[in-house]
Amino acid sequence: MPRKKDGMLFEIHPSPAKGKDGKNIVYVRPAGNLKLSMRGLEDYCNRNYRSLYGEIERSVAQAMNINRDYGNSMVPMLIGGEGIKKSIFCKNILPPSMREYYMDDIKMQNAEQVERVLGRMWLVCIDEFNAKTPREQAKVKRLLTEKDVQMRKMRSAEYTMTPRLCSFIATTNDPTPLSSAEGNRRYLCVEVKGEIDMTERINYKQLFAQAVTELKDPDCLYWFTSEDEHEIREHNQSFMEESSTEGVLPSLFEPVKEHTKENLWRIIDIQQELSKHLKTQDVPTLKALGKAIKALRWPKGANNGIRGYYLRLRNNASQ
Repeated sequence: MPRKKDGMLFEIHPSPAKGKDGKNIVYVRPAGNLKLSMRGLEDYCNRNYRSLYGEIERSVAQAMNINRDYGNSMVPMLIGGEGIKKSIFCKNILPPSMREYYMDDIKMQNAEQVERVLGRMWLVCIDEFNAKTPREQAKVKRLLTEKDVQMRKMRSAEYTMTPRLCSFIATTNDPTPLSSAEGNRRYLCVEVKGEIDMTERINYKQLFAQAVTELKDPDCLYWFTSEDEHEIREHNQSFMEESSTEGVLPSLFEPVKEHTKENLWRIIDIQQELSKHLKTQDVPTLKALGKAIKALRWPKGANNGIRGYYLRLRNNASQ
């Protein structure tokens, strides 16, 4: 840790390197857009000794086919206005010598292209994510869970299993791109509040060498724990559509630990309560409501053959 005078302002300088003890070094320099006091710098180092979400590590692990059981199921999503270089940033994640393994978009309706992309590309940017149809977004989430892909060679009727190599990243101008709480753990929303500074030269050799070195460490966790996924869900709540059912339900109901008959709400009872607070056309169907409640992971059970969820109305909802 560099020693500087207390009170001076610093910014984090992204120069990945390791010290003599093999641990990551965090560089700082005066001035800039992201300024931190010495106390703030100490807090930053405590929180980020190892990158919490490890996006570079996960994409490298995917391309190296390290994990034979699971694919890289996380999509970082850059959220911000036009002209702030979100797409340029995504493209510059890979060095110039590897840009041929980068794609700006993928046509979900073209099954053969999807197969080739999953097995040959390193990084695919889903540009303007909000422009994708709900069906296309659902297909993206399905692709994220695939570890291998079936590919058919040209002029051949036979299919072969090929390891999936590519990872995904996304950009959008929509401040609330997530329409459902179900599956939102597959996305990590990052709000970009200003133009991305692309003037600094990226030391690609050091960047990827560090990722590979860390992946060789038996104690390296480049996947998410249950606690991480819970934190991601909480983080993504502010990026969900306010009109979505999943966003309305938590404002009206809260789960309870007392699994009594009085606290057992049937799904039709929940729908009737929603009708008191929403316009008729906004009240979800029983099927859509059941899907939304399932995504919220509310406690469920049965009493005398009646199935439902253990909930109670929030104070502001009962008034």
